[in-house]
Amino acid sequence: MKGLWCFALVCCAAAAGSAAAKPAMLAVTEPMPVFQVMENGQVSGANTELVRQVLAQAELKAEFQMYPWARAYSLALQQPNVLIYAITKTTEREALFHWIGPIASFRLGFVRLKGNQQAGIKTLQDAKQLTIAVQRQDSTFDWLISQGFVEQKQLVLAADAEQSWSLLANGKVDLIVENPVLLPELARKTDLTLQQLELVLMIPELERQAYLAVSKSTAPNTVEKLKQAYQQVVKP
Repeated sequence: MKGLWCFALVCCAAAAGSAAAKPAMLAVTEPMPVFQVMENGQVSGANTELVRQVLAQAELKAEFQMYPWARAYSLALQQPNVLIYAITKTTEREALFHWIGPIASFRLGFVRLKGNQQAGIKTLQDAKQLTIAVQRQDSTFDWLISQGFVEQKQLVLAADAEQSWSLLANGKVDLIVENPVLLPELARKTDLTLQQLELVLMIPELERQAYLAVSKSTAPNTVEKLKQAYQQVVKP
């Protein structure tokens, strides 16, 4: 009986140690070259490093995972203690998350292959005659839908930015919506030259900041820790 009691104590201690070692939070993001990338099996990139600094300042631990945007977004909507980045803050999303702070800003525009003459658009209305790769649950997708674009007509869904790039490079779509600073990386990843790509129309409405946010059901004290840590990390 004494042996069984000792065995039970050992099991309980092991379970407690395992629970203590488990990260308190999950940090989710999507693949985004330069900003959010996988390196040697670890989520890395400029935005990721900033998020890691915030967590360290807050004395919180998180497991980092990279998913297609729709899955990352769904996890952050449905579960507590889920950090999500880099997410744009829109009117529709504002009440759905706690917003820790901006971690990047970006400008977006329509990009085509120069060889695709019909994709040399001048207006947003012109783009409605073409096909465009977008990611579901992305703010670009939501905005284009609000402007009268239709899924499976003009809008072709991709899992992430790199799949959108591949669709463009292989002539499967006429346009993508992309940050101009990523065009060199787009060319490198798709074996194109920069000269084969053209930014044909900027979209001022999609000039936005991208945020670090946390799921709405996260404990208030955790949210406050993250906000204070963010301010410490980004202060001049």
